[in-house]
Amino acid sequence: MTNKPPAEDLYGAFEIVLGAWDLPGLAEAVRNTRKEIDQVCTDNGIELDVIEHVSLVASELITNSIVHAATRVKVTLEKWQNSLRLIVEDESDVEPVVLDLESESESGRGLHIVNELSHEWGFEKTEEGKKVWAAFSRPHNLASP
Repeated sequence: MTNKPPAEDLYGAFEIVLGAWDLPGLAEAVRNTRKEIDQVCTDNGIELDVIEHVSLVASELITNSIVHAATRVKVTLEKWQNSLRLIVEDESDVEPVVLDLESESESGRGLHIVNELSHEWGFEKTEEGKKVWAAFSRPHNLASP
């Protein structure tokens, strides 16, 4: 995890916002947004394994915002030259915490999933709260010419 956004030299130039969603802080928003992310990725020719990773990480990050921030949630999916970047913003300034896996708690493993499935992830404080982002490397054949 890092608190710096992805570097342009590593991820290539920003290309386009593939989708942006403003969500109420409700549990059903997770499933609906995940479906929309799957569809926009499919429509843009993103490979299935990348879509699955983005979708699972979106579920974890949106759920964390709904459970811990209890505020509206904004989700943005960006296409960069060599990567995809998922951003989940909420109105809480509480930093994300990776919990110890030794815990017997039934929850708290979401950021471990984010860490495993994304190339890199981190957070940035904003005037309204924070944004948590995750970057996903795109296979070479998906990179723009």
